[in-house]
Amino acid sequence: MDSSTIATDPQTVLNSAVLQLPDYLPYLELCLNWIALTSHGITSLTMGFLVLLLHCLPQLLRIQNLAPTLLLFLYAHFAFSILSTPYQIYRVIQWRTPGTFTQNNFSPYTLYWLSLPELVYYGTIPSTVFLLAIERCVCAKWPLSTVKRHFSLIMAAVFAFILLVNTVGHLIELPLDTNAVYFCETASCTTTTYRLYVHLVSKIVFSCANVACSLALLFMLRAIDSAAKLKNRVIIFTVIVELIFGVFPCFVSILYNQVLNLPIGAPNSGLKGEIAITCCAFDGAMCGILYVSVLLKRSHGVSTVANAVTTVPGAPKNLQKAHENLPKIS
Repeated sequence: MDSSTIATDPQTVLNSAVLQLPDYLPYLELCLNWIALTSHGITSLTMGFLVLLLHCLPQLLRIQNLAPTLLLFLYAHFAFSILSTPYQIYRVIQWRTPGTFTQNNFSPYTLYWLSLPELVYYGTIPSTVFLLAIERCVCAKWPLSTVKRHFSLIMAAVFAFILLVNTVGHLIELPLDTNAVYFCETASCTTTTYRLYVHLVSKIVFSCANVACSLALLFMLRAIDSAAKLKNRVIIFTVIVELIFGVFPCFVSILYNQVLNLPIGAPNSGLKGEIAITCCAFDGAMCGILYVSVLLKRSHGVSTVANAVTTVPGAPKNLQKAHENLPKIS
């Protein structure tokens, strides 16, 4: 019996509980799980470190009064990275060395519930970067105090709505089709109805919006010489990261579904989900390392990046003057 027969005949799989997979696939998925688990650890440590300093030792930060959306960005990454870790641990612990045939050691409902924060993280976190980019653009015209007073609640409400949509997008898969998910070993395999489209659409819309907003901010700051470090260290980094780990994987995942149209449980049908999750986790780890290097005080100078990200003058002329008055990094 070949794998296609097994994948398209749930009753056969239900009776045998045996699924033939390519020998390399379990090893590849295990590698992705270890990368994601390590990335979540880095994200939780770096973002948690910044949150701890902000509340307990703010004098160690270059800027103590962070912008509202930057705070949201830090808290969201910290919380989601911790909540997403159990799924990766479960995948690693339950992994077994494959033979010619591999026995399914995973519980579909355990996979489904443990992957809830992981997939919501995947679909929601780009919105925090989008809101941060919007705030940067708004702050180029109005003071930070005005932004805090009028935009903080709006941005919080937008994030809450996006979080709700992605959560509901995962929960609408319930109840799971027991026959279809019986042999599932990955998170995306358990989403038999909507195939992660809610999360994919959310991810790709906000990832593309992040790129557009970052480029717009570059254009707004083009005349300010001392903003070069901001461009190089934050905005261009954001554009590249969103393209590589946001836009490109989403398009690949959507094309993967549409072109191959693999049945649920077929070999490789759940691989795209693991790749997408790993890209998101790796993205978060890189952002954590970047923001620690940007916000943590050093022995020499004050970072233009930290000031540009977190402080806002009241008008374009004041913006230029404020940047000109910033100390240079040695």
